[in-house]
Amino acid sequence: MKSVILCEGLTDCLFIQYYLKTVHHWQDGNSRANIKFMRWNRILKKNENNVMIGHDGSCSRLIPMLENVLKSNWMGSLEETYRKIVIVTDRDDDHTETYFLNEMNRIISEQHGKIVDTIVNNEWCKVCFINSIEEEFTVEFLLLVIPLSENGAIETVLLDSIAQKGAYDKTIIDKSKSFVDEIDPKVLYMKRRRDKLKAWFNIYFSIRVPEDFYRERQHIFNSFPWEENAYINTIFSKLSEL
Repeated sequence: MKSVILCEGLTDCLFIQYYLKTVHHWQDGNSRANIKFMRWNRILKKNENNVMIGHDGSCSRLIPMLENVLKSNWMGSLEETYRKIVIVTDRDDDHTETYFLNEMNRIISEQHGKIVDTIVNNEWCKVCFINSIEEEFTVEFLLLVIPLSENGAIETVLLDSIAQKGAYDKTIIDKSKSFVDEIDPKVLYMKRRRDKLKAWFNIYFSIRVPEDFYRERQHIFNSFPWEENAYINTIFSKLSEL
């Protein structure tokens, strides 16, 4: 079975990639798909199943990516159909969840899907489709707006989890947040709340890894004890059903 996880950016992709590998024992397929509507993707495998994790650069690209995945399902064979589709996005404000639920329903309706379950955050729902050669198939959708019940981002979850591991890193994280909060008093550059959240994360990692940021970030994610963190496992519990 083929599945796909659509993310906002590279940090989200790496985070989820290493979570799936460590906690749910997915294996790196050492391959990427040549897909025009993704800037980056990676394929993981487990038994006869594979999941592609990818992004196109921002949250504004999530719905267009979903639209392209559904078009691919409509045009392709049943063997190539993505049977499980996950959207992972930050909870930027109080309207994020409603926006994505509405947009998902709109796109599904335009693709002639018949909703079986009600789409809600952090719950799998089933939708029946008919492809271009009149074959019927079912797709399961999962929307993950993170954190689950408060405004924030996937980077917030990671920083909170790292801070819980030790006082030294917690101090660096706290001071990084204070620096970001105070450095732009006229709000000339960080105009959105999400800008500060991303800056907290980037300042911490710039201190911890001044050079070779991408490779070392991979190392940090790979060595993080994902399976021991109850908070992260609660947030991503539904990914066990991939």
